[in-house]
Order: sequence, then structure tokens, then C-alpha cells
Amino acid sequence: MKLLQITSYKLQVTIFCFSAFMLLCLLPQASFAQKSQIFNDQNKVIRNKFTVQPKDLLEINTDHVKIVVEESKDNEVCFITTITLNKSSKADMENLLNAIQISNNQSGNKISYNFRVDWSGKAKTNNLHGSTEITLTIYAPKDIFYDIKARWGSVKMQNVHNDFNATVSYGSLTAEDLFGNKNYIKVNYGSLKMEDLNGTQNHVVVNYGNYKIYKAGNLTLDVNYSNGELSDGGSINLSSGYSNLKFGTVKSLAFSSAYDVISIQNQIFDLKGEMKYGTLNIKSLGNSCSLTSFSYSKITFSEGLKTFSTIQISASNSEMNLNIPVDQSFAFDFSGRYTNYKDNNLKITDGVYFKEKKLWKLDEMFYEYNSRTIKMSGNYGKNHNSGKSVKLETRYGTVSLFER
Repeated sequence: MKLLQITSYKLQVTIFCFSAFMLLCLLPQASFAQKSQIFNDQNKVIRNKFTVQPKDLLEINTDHVKIVVEESKDNEVCFITTITLNKSSKADMENLLNAIQISNNQSGNKISYNFRVDWSGKAKTNNLHGSTEITLTIYAPKDIFYDIKARWGSVKMQNVHNDFNATVSYGSLTAEDLFGNKNYIKVNYGSLKMEDLNGTQNHVVVNYGNYKIYKAGNLTLDVNYSNGELSDGGSINLSSGYSNLKFGTVKSLAFSSAYDVISIQNQIFDLKGEMKYGTLNIKSLGNSCSLTSFSYSKITFSEGLKTFSTIQISASNSEMNLNIPVDQSFAFDFSGRYTNYKDNNLKITDGVYFKEKKLWKLDEMFYEYNSRTIKMSGNYGKNHNSGKSVKLETRYGTVSLFER
């Protein structure tokens, strides 16, 4: 009887231990299924979720990751990281997972996600870099703020309704509409493609890359060693160097440029700035042009100046082709030193012509090329009250005033 009791007790202990063991095995698996799943030796998926409040900040920092951001109607942010290794070895996948460093946490109104891959060690020895694809898909409510830093990867966004900061290096950024008030985007050695920048404060920086923006209202644009295109612009502040930039229709452009080719392919309403060692091609001017420093450069208004109000250019060692229609009327003030002035039959009334300290009444004058000093002041055309004015100052340059 005692032996039977002992045997029954051992059996109960065994059953309890086995049950406890199975429970311990099942619990980690249930938690693991919410965070990660390994489908085979080539794929692994890691999931993380955070409950968020409106205007929380989502901070992303990644290397070698393709980021895709989708809008969610829930009050949660969900990170889905998909790791694909185009090799069938289980050991290779284990080596890759050992090289991956992922950290994410939530503190106050900030959720952070960091992803790094250490490509040294076995990951480098087995040449896993070229066989690995990593995608981070983010589902987030539309009222979240973003701060993204991505290297050697890409970022693809849809509509963003709050402030957006992104720095992409050696990769690409593609976005549709940004509705936040403040948007800052920086691309180094990469590409930027965007539909619409609706914010009141937009700042885009592109270095050694290219950009294509369809529409932007107020925009500060810093570009160096790059190619870029903006189709429809509002108020643009440009600082650029060693770049080839194209604009469609622009309301106003204030710029500082060096070694650039800048083309305005439709109309610009107001233009002001400075350029050196560059080329400025403008189709038409709607209102005013003020170039306070224009050196070793060339400016051309290809379709002629018909609707302008004021033009003021101070140039040296430069070429100006204004292409003003001969039927226009405007006040004219010209000062040239060692300048090749190409309009030989200019008619100016009620003005003076100054050449080497001699004054003449202007009616109909012929000017020698390459005169040391030429100064003219007066009115051109029949309407002396047109409200239009042209003021040019130039040294060591070439000026062509009228359509030819």
C-alpha cells in the first residue's frame, strides 16, 4: 500500500513537472509570435506595436533598410521588419541575425526604432551583405510627427499630416503630399522625389544627388553638386553651387548661386539674387528682376521682356541678353565701362549721353563698341509714364538690350 502511494505521488510530480515544462515552452512561443516569426531559413519577420497619442514623435534610425510608411486608422504604431536572405543556409541566417542590432522603446511622447547591421565578422566573411534585403513597414496614424534618419536605404511615404524631418544618405526618399507646417528634408548622395510641399516652412537640402518636386509653396532650397527640378513654386529661397537646376512657373525666387546653370522654363514673377560663374536662362518675367551681383555669368530672357515693371542688374565680366521688344516704353539708366554695347540704333529722348566727360542731348545716337565709358539716362519709347524702368551697370561685359 505504501509503495502504491509513493508510486502515485511520483506520477503526480512527473505530470506536474511535465505540465509546467509544457507551459514554459508555450508561453515564450505565444509572446514570440507577437514579435517575430521565422518562416524558413531565408525569411524572418519581427513585429512591434506601441499605443500612441496624437502628435507623438516617431524617431527612426536605420542602416541598409527599405522603409515604407503606411497610414493607419488605429491609435497604434506598428513596426514590421522583414529580413530576407537570398541564401538557403540556416547557418547564414543565424550569422545574419547575430549581426543585427534592433532597439525600440517608448518614452513619454517619443517612440524610437533603431536598426543596425554589423557587417564585420561572419556576416562579412560569408558575403551576406549582397544577399540581404531588409524592409521596415510602419503603420502609423496620420497625426504622428516623424524624424527619420536612413543610410544606405530608401524611404517611401504617402501623405504626412504633421511636421516631417528626414535625412537620407546614400539612398532615396519618395513622398506624396506633406501637409505639416514644418518640413525638413536632407538628401546626401541620393535622390528625392516629392509631389507637394504644403507647409509654411519647408527646407530641402540636396548634396551630390538629384531632386524632383512637383509643387512647393514656401521653400528654402540648398543644393550643391546636384541636378534638380521644381515644376510649380511659390516663394523660393535658393542657395546653390555646381548644380543644374530647372524651375517651371515660380512666383518669386531669391537666390545665391555659383557655378550653376539655372533655367526658369515658364514665367517668374519676381527675381532677385546674385550669381557668379553661372548661366541664368529665363523664359519670361512677370514683374521685377534685381541682380545685385552678377559676375562671370550670362543671363538671357528667351521670350522677351513684355510685362516687367523694373529691371536692375549690376554685372561684371558678364553677358546680358534682355530681348526687350522694341515697342516697349521705359525709363532707362545705363552705365558701362569697357562694355560691348550691341544696340547701335537706340533712340532715347529727354536724356543725356556721357562719354569721356562730354555731355550730349540724346535724340538719335550711334555708339562705338568697346567704349571705355558709356553712360545713358532717359526715356525710351513713346510713353514716358509707363511705370517701367531698366537700370544696368556693367564692367567688362556685353549687353544686348532689344530683341534681334
